[in-house]
Amino acid sequence: MTIKQIFLDMDGTLLNEQGTVSDDNRRTVADSVCSVTLVSARAPMEM
Repeated sequence: MTIKQIFLDMDGTLLNEQGTVSDDNRRTVADSVCSVTLVSARAPMEM
């Protein structure tokens, strides 16, 4: 199986408790060879 796309929720997954992306998450997303898509219950303007 090959992973081609990664979908990440923002709150509590990508973002930490302060609402920012941690250095580890930032590096992991930047180094990914897959496309990354943000998903959220937030309105698009809030993302």
